Amino acid sequence: MNQDNIINVELKKEEDVDILEFQFDNPVKINLNSSNNKDLKEMFEILLKELIKKKFALKLNVQNNYKTELYKDVCNEYINALNEEIKETIESDLWKEIFETEGEN
Repeated sequence: MNQDNIINVELKKEEDVDILEFQFDNPVKINLNSSNNKDLKEMFEILLKELIKKKFALKLNVQNNYKTELYKDVCNEYINALNEEIKETIESDLWKEIFETEGEN
């Protein structure tokens, strides 16, 4: 997949808060130390909108001085799982049917 089809996701620390930032045109920051899921819901909404526009994959980048190994491992697995879901969605018959129908109109 070429660079245009990569959405970067950065795991970083901001003012003692662990952040997973999805770098869309308008970045979405998920506070990993909070149970508030508003940002997570927003991220999924944008993810689906972006997927309608183009095929892409997510790439995790970890801030150089980031030290929390547990979050590194969990976020790596999370991004891998999201990428697998994105791939399966794009390859699904329903997805193909939706876009074939759209192209006919």
